[in-house]
Amino acid sequence: MAEVKQTEGIQNSERKIAHSINDLPELPDGYMRVVHITNKKNEQELLDTGLNYKKYGMAMSVARAWGKANEVEVWSDDPRFSSPNAKALILDIPAEEWKLHNNVVHCPGKISADKIVGFVDAVRPVK
Repeated sequence: MAEVKQTEGIQNSERKIAHSINDLPELPDGYMRVVHITNKKNEQELLDTGLNYKKYGMAMSVARAWGKANEVEVWSDDPRFSSPNAKALILDIPAEEWKLHNNVVHCPGKISADKIVGFVDAVRPVK
């Protein structure tokens, strides 16, 4: 199996963080959009350090991922994660790297902050 390394984020030094789902960038081909539900008080720490999932084994334990931007859900129907203060941390990660974060033997335990593209309200859109 070929070694997959973490890549630098697509938003380098002038990283822009969307605060509305309408302001999220397009999902690049070959990338996964990863969503982690959290709350406002964790925003600065997550933006500074990235998503640390080490004590949970693999990234899928704390986040969900989609390969098509139009299918992404930035909310949760689970009552533990659906408070009015819920926020969604959104990261864009190359699909091959996402596989690494879900290999319990080789995962690095953290997705770097440079992959973050948004921190938005975790609410279901009104139809």
